[in-house]
Amino acid sequence: MKLIIHVDGTDYAYDPQLIDVKAAFVIRERAGWGIRTWSQKCDDWDPLALQLLYWLMLRQNGKETDPATIDFSVVEFGEAVTAASLEWIKAEAEAEALRAGRPKARKRATGATQRTMRTSSTTGTST
Repeated sequence: MKLIIHVDGTDYAYDPQLIDVKAAFVIRERAGWGIRTWSQKCDDWDPLALQLLYWLMLRQNGKETDPATIDFSVVEFGEAVTAASLEWIKAEAEAEALRAGRPKARKRATGATQRTMRTSSTTGTST
């Protein structure tokens, strides 16, 4: 799972599968969390968790720094990580559809369209 996180005009690659033991120990020492708990805290946009994620992202892109010195907008970074995750999910779904020989999935009907479809099916008419 490789994410491309766009931050401050730069695209950074980040792959959680590449977290090594040294990084895991830094997370444990700084926050007291194991990788699973840290990952959950990242999903909740915990500031310390995101600071460590930012540090890991920089580290995976060849920029060594002290995690405690990193400062950034928590909301902007959280949104960038969320957007990267959604792009990865979309790309994986499209790749799976191609592997299965299916065309791209169509957007699912929502709201009024679903109500119209249900109403029409009970009256015997189609829309």
